[in-house]
Amino acid sequence: MNNHQIDSYHYAFLYNHAYPLLVALEALFEPI
Repeated sequence: MNNHQIDSYHYAFLYNHAYPLLVALEALFEPI
């Protein structure tokens, strides 16, 4: 396993968890 592959998994993991959180935060601060 090379570093690039590890980075790919790391960023995919981070993106999969961070994106829903960002969406939730945006929805929270969105004026209704």
